[in-house]
Amino acid sequence: MHPSILLLSGSLLYSLLVISLFYSKERIDLFENRAYRAILINTVIGIVVDIAGIFSHMLLPETSFLRWFIVKIYFIYIINYLFFLNSYIYLSINSQEYTDNIDKYKKYVNKQIIIYIILIFINLILPFQYFNENKIVYVYGLNSYYVFGVAGIFIIYWTLFMIIRRKKLNIKFAPLIAFITLGTVFGVVQFLFPELLVITSVFSFITVMMYHTIENPDLNIIRKINIAKDQAEKANRAKSDFLSSMSHEIRTPLNAIVGFSQDIMHENDMKIIKEEAKDIVIASQTLLELVNGILDLSKIEANKMELVETEYVLVKEANDISNLIRTRLIEKPIEFEFDFAHDLPYKLYGDVGKIKQIMTNFLTNAVKYTEKGKITFRLNCVNGVDETTLVISVSDTGRGIKTEDVNKLFQKFERLDEDKNTTVEGTGLGLAITKSFVEMMGGRVNVHSVYGEGSNFVAYIKQKIVQREFPDDYSSITEDKTIEIVSKWPGKKVLVVDDNLLNIKVATRILEKYELDVDKVDNGFAALDKVKEGMPYEIIFMDIMMPKLNGTETLRRLEEIPNFNIPVIALTADAIEGMKEKYIEEGFDDYLSKPMDSDELERVLKKYLN
Repeated sequence: MHPSILLLSGSLLYSLLVISLFYSKERIDLFENRAYRAILINTVIGIVVDIAGIFSHMLLPETSFLRWFIVKIYFIYIINYLFFLNSYIYLSINSQEYTDNIDKYKKYVNKQIIIYIILIFINLILPFQYFNENKIVYVYGLNSYYVFGVAGIFIIYWTLFMIIRRKKLNIKFAPLIAFITLGTVFGVVQFLFPELLVITSVFSFITVMMYHTIENPDLNIIRKINIAKDQAEKANRAKSDFLSSMSHEIRTPLNAIVGFSQDIMHENDMKIIKEEAKDIVIASQTLLELVNGILDLSKIEANKMELVETEYVLVKEANDISNLIRTRLIEKPIEFEFDFAHDLPYKLYGDVGKIKQIMTNFLTNAVKYTEKGKITFRLNCVNGVDETTLVISVSDTGRGIKTEDVNKLFQKFERLDEDKNTTVEGTGLGLAITKSFVEMMGGRVNVHSVYGEGSNFVAYIKQKIVQREFPDDYSSITEDKTIEIVSKWPGKKVLVVDDNLLNIKVATRILEKYELDVDKVDNGFAALDKVKEGMPYEIIFMDIMMPKLNGTETLRRLEEIPNFNIPVIALTADAIEGMKEKYIEEGFDDYLSKPMDSDELERVLKKYLN
C-alpha cells in the first residue's frame, strides 16, 4: 500500500467528523460561515481525489483520460482551497462592512470569480508529466509548477497583509499563520520529494484547526458574548459622554437666551436692550446649528440622508457664506480672504445645501480655533467636459492640530485639546458631518496642519457643469456687501394657524414688519371656520403637528370647501432634509421651517403676494 494512503484516510475520517459536528450545531448564516462551509466540503473532496489519484497512478495507464482528469481536479482543489481560505479571512475581518453594504459584497465576489476563472482556465490548458520509476509515481511539469507558484503568491500576499495589519492581529488570522508556516515547510518538502503526498493532509489539518479555534459554535458564542459586552460598555460610555456634551452645549446658548430675555423685561435703556437682543440672536443661531447638526448626524447614521440636487451659482452661495462669516470676525483681529479660480464654472448642478454646509463647517471651525492672523477661503476647480472637481479649501493661522490627533478629527463628539479649548463652543459634530457629506458625493477630505501654526482643510467634490461662462455683470454677484431688502404689503390679510401661542406671537411680530394684517387661530377647526366665513386671506401659514386636527388633515378639509384657492404654506419645526418635498407632495403650496429664515419668508411672500 502507498505510504500516503494511511495518512490521507485518517485525514478523511477526521474531516468527515468535523463536517458532522459543524452541521449538527445551530449557527448564524454569516458570510464567513459560508466560506468555511466551502473550505470543509472542498477539503473532503480534495482528500478523496488525492486517494483516487494514487490508485489511478498505480492501476491506470499514463494515456488514460480518467487519470489526466483526476490530476486536473486535484490541482483545481488546491486553487479552490487558496481562494476559499482567502475569502474566509477577508470576509471575517470585514463582515460588518459587507453586512451593511451588500452591493460592496457582491462586487468583491464578482471580482474573485473573474480571477478564479482565469486561474482555472490556465490550469486546464497547461501540460504535466508523470514520473514512474522504482514504484515512485508523481506528477511534475508546467501545470505542477504553476499551482505551486499560485500558492506561493498567496503566501506572499498573506504575509504582507499580516505585516500591514500587525497591530490588529487576532485569532482569525491563525489559519493564515498556520498555512504560511506549514504550507511553506511541507510545500518545499513535497517539491523536493514529490513522492511524499503531504499537502492534502496539511490542508486538512488547517481546516480542522480552524473549526477548533474559530468556527466551533460554542467558542463563537463565548467570543461573541464578550464582543457584545465590550460594545455595550462602549455604547453606554458614548451615551453618557453624548448626554454630558449635549447638556453643556445646549445649556450654554440657552443660558444666554433665557438670561438676556429676562433682563430685557426689566431694562429701560434701548441701547442695552438692542445689545442684549443681538446676543440672544447669536445664541439662538448657535443653538439652531447644534440641533441641525444632531439631526443631520442621526439621518446619516440611519442611512436616510439623500442627495437633493438642483442648479445653483456656486460663487453667489460662497459669497453669501463669506459675508456671514465676516460678521463673526468683527470682535477678532483676523484678516479674512475669499479667493476663487478664474475658470470656476458659473452654474453647477448638485446638492447645494450640502455644499454650503461643507463650506460653512470648514469656515466655522477656522473661526472657532483662530484668535488672530488670517483665514483664507479658496475655491478652485479641475474642469472636464461636462463636470468639474471642486476644490474647497479653508486655511487658518489658528492653533493647529497635533499629528497624533489628525485621525480623531472626523470622529463624532471628538474635541481635541479640551484643556485649551474649554471656551470654544461645539460638540465635534461639524467635521464628522462634513466628511460624511463629502463621501456621499463621491469626494474626499484632506487635512494638513502644523500644531501651533495653523491648519488647511480641503474637500474635493465632483459636480456637473450647467453653464461655464459668467454673465457680463457677474462682478455684482461677488461684491462684498450685505443688503437687506424688506418689501411691504400693507393691508394684505394672512392667517397663522398654530397650537403654540408663543409661536403665534413670534410669527405675528415678524409678519407685521411687512405691514401685513395678521389673523391667528390655535387649531385646525378654527381655521376651517375662518375660511368658511369668507375671510379674504391671501396666504395661510399652517403648523403641522397640532392636537385634534393636524396641519395635513386641516389642508385636506380646506380643499373640500367649494372654490377654495388660498395658498397654504407648511410652517413647521419638522425641518430635517426631505421634509419640504414631502409636504409639497401632500398638497401644501410651499414650505417654511421654524425658526423662519428671513430670506425664505420674503421669497414666499413675494411669490404669493406680488
